[in-house]
Amino acid sequence: MSAEISLDDQRRLAAITAMTGELRREITSSPRWVQFAHLLKDAGALEEAEKAYRTAIRCDGTEWDPRLHLAHLLKRLDRLPEALTMFETIRALPDGPNVEHEMAGLRVALLPENSVIQRPSAPPPASPLSPRLHALLDDLSGELTRAGVDLTDTAPAADTTTRPRLPSLTCSTDLKAELVPKANLVIRDGVLTGTTDNPQFEIRCATACAPGWVEIDFGIDMTTPIIEPILYVEHAPQWQAFSTFRLVPRNGRFHAVCRLEAPILGLRLDPSNAAGPFTVTQIGLRQIGLSRVVRHAWKRDRAATREALAKRRNEGPSAMEEALVQRLANPALDAYQRWIRRYETPSRLAPDQARKNIARWPKKPALAVLVEWDASETMPITETLASLAEQIYPHWTLDILSPRPLTAGERQQIETVVPGTAFPADLSEALDSRQGNHIVHIDAGDRLSPAALFRFAEEIFARRGKGTDIIYTDEDHWVSGERRDPLFKPDWDPDFQASTGYIGTFVTIRQDRLSQALSGPSDRWQDVLATVLSGAEETDVLHIPDVLNHRHVTPKPIASLPQPPEAPVGGWPHVTLMIPTRDSVDILRNGVASLLRETDYPSFDILIIDNGSTQPETLAYFDEIAAGGQVGIVKVPGPFNFAHLNNQAATVAKGAVLGLVNNDILAIEPSWLKDMVAEAVRPDIGAVGAKLLYPSGHVQHGGMACGVGYVTAHPQKFKARDDRGYMDSLVATHRVSTVTAACLIVERRKYAEVGGMDEAALQIAFNDVDLCLKLDAAGYRNLMVPAARLIHLESATRGLDMTGEKADRFRREAETVLARWKQRITNDPYYNVNLTRDREDGSIKD
Repeated sequence: MSAEISLDDQRRLAAITAMTGELRREITSSPRWVQFAHLLKDAGALEEAEKAYRTAIRCDGTEWDPRLHLAHLLKRLDRLPEALTMFETIRALPDGPNVEHEMAGLRVALLPENSVIQRPSAPPPASPLSPRLHALLDDLSGELTRAGVDLTDTAPAADTTTRPRLPSLTCSTDLKAELVPKANLVIRDGVLTGTTDNPQFEIRCATACAPGWVEIDFGIDMTTPIIEPILYVEHAPQWQAFSTFRLVPRNGRFHAVCRLEAPILGLRLDPSNAAGPFTVTQIGLRQIGLSRVVRHAWKRDRAATREALAKRRNEGPSAMEEALVQRLANPALDAYQRWIRRYETPSRLAPDQARKNIARWPKKPALAVLVEWDASETMPITETLASLAEQIYPHWTLDILSPRPLTAGERQQIETVVPGTAFPADLSEALDSRQGNHIVHIDAGDRLSPAALFRFAEEIFARRGKGTDIIYTDEDHWVSGERRDPLFKPDWDPDFQASTGYIGTFVTIRQDRLSQALSGPSDRWQDVLATVLSGAEETDVLHIPDVLNHRHVTPKPIASLPQPPEAPVGGWPHVTLMIPTRDSVDILRNGVASLLRETDYPSFDILIIDNGSTQPETLAYFDEIAAGGQVGIVKVPGPFNFAHLNNQAATVAKGAVLGLVNNDILAIEPSWLKDMVAEAVRPDIGAVGAKLLYPSGHVQHGGMACGVGYVTAHPQKFKARDDRGYMDSLVATHRVSTVTAACLIVERRKYAEVGGMDEAALQIAFNDVDLCLKLDAAGYRNLMVPAARLIHLESATRGLDMTGEKADRFRREAETVLARWKQRITNDPYYNVNLTRDREDGSIKD
């Protein structure tokens, strides 16, 4: 090899050349081309990597993986509209990853209001390997062409100009289909096993499949829950045009009725989106006629089928056919339905296993179920009673609390379902009769999961009552016969509860604790519950992250936004806002001016931490701004070390309260600092974060969650300005594990107590995460205060595809934080385990 390229580049070129040999043996393998593209990208040959990713797509148009990598590469190259288009194509694929968050970020970045945010001004330089790589790619392109892969930009489209008429058959024709492993499938110990989450079968038929209607039945046994098998129909070579049909459960199998368009070049069945062993129990593919199509549609929706048949008379056969296609299509499951199928089947909640566990308990916890029911209202109690009758756990009693005496008929209705039900006159009588029990409160109309009382009893038994004074669970809503809108709640958060009442009314509380709360001014359940919770310590409250109750009503948003903060006892303490900078004088000038102009806090100063600025205009600005008296300059030369800069500034700051503020923060509402300081000076509060917005008003920071992404991330990112956030978390003050140091307020004594930031191991990244977790470990609660709103001029596409020393340093610092705070990062108590760890949108786990 030539000596004109570095030793590292020579090694990369050797690896790339070796991969071309693998590609020649599998020239149309999309995964191989993706691996090749990764090597090219790592070598800095971004143009060549883009070509390789696009070739992977041309080899198999159904694959989302090359599209995903290509989209991220386009973001790195600042070709944001193209990246957005690529993500949109991924979203259109039937079983691709959730890319809504990526698309939201690109839309935010492309808004004209956000054009003030700096983005890369020039593409990365070409790799020194590029001339050699061009020759390799040209050689491989020739082999692709000989293999029949069309490398032109325009993919052939399926011919749908003339649709087949419905066959007049009254019976079906069995196509005698068989499944042949196509990709990501092996036989291990005589059992079919998916090697990835995308196993694929080719469907081969003894009788050719013609355009028209088909019915498919597919049976599969697999330990992993099966979400949605998908039938693919190839309309152009290498799947550059295809259609898909989802199979849904029916009679223990998966089933679909669908119309196939011409041409039909191939059929494929993806049985599951999970790896692991499975057994195919049945495969049937039949060409069917009109009568059978109509029968299937009739079973689903008689009225819609009548309308479809009427269209034949009024608009012709094609209109009827389209209506039947719409009626028989199986729409994709929504995110929550997918979650239910995938995760809500733990073996310990299975009735047989639960009963075995209960039988081994030497002492069974006694539960007293309390249902409040106003029979004069329209809300029925029937569903609640039916769900109680289905409970796995048998050791419970029932009390019905009603504002008026129930009639004999109403009592009989209840006792018929739950014999021995009691009807106390008031809450006090109900509690007195259940001494030593845990009281389970349910709203009439709600439905319990069959495992609900078992899970309460299981936790009470396992903890021997300690830490189970108050227990609450996750919930969802029963709407039109379906479970919707889950409430995946955080662990105990008194601030969030005070604002939103997020734990709801389905709770279990120790009887003696409830009785003590009855000494208050009111005996209404809501008032008694508020009294119990107001005195709850963190160790008193247990959150079970299982969906154990299905609400009959959707909770209303909190009544109003927080009121203006009141001055702390002793008045507002002096605050020092510390801003690290090195030149970038235009950004700094705008930020400081906004803080001075838009902050109504009575006593604060600004301390600019100069990390070696050299530009004359910057130095002139320092002299100018310092002359005013409210802004000081402290010089901290040396390599950029964010933690060291803030630690040094903290030693000379005047304020009893410190504000860590980036130079690209803009104040927009005068009360922001009061809102934050009012919380930060509370004895039990550590770091306080603000709601940071892009110039367009979209959310950049609303608190950070541990374990999302690599270490931490912002689960509210890119939401609209007026979005209330998940469970009102963008309008209500709430606890979080960490907040960003782009705008962080903390008392100086607390900052010093935990040793400030770690300037030795965390010079650039994650020092704010470490600071917040040290405060948390010291017994302080970190808060997110949405009432404090500022602009942060951070790029919406920042930090992608880091390379070289930046990537190495990021990895080192990430590994430091992961090792130091493994337990918290693995399990953030304020970010529910049922929410995604893969994206920054706080959506349901895939």
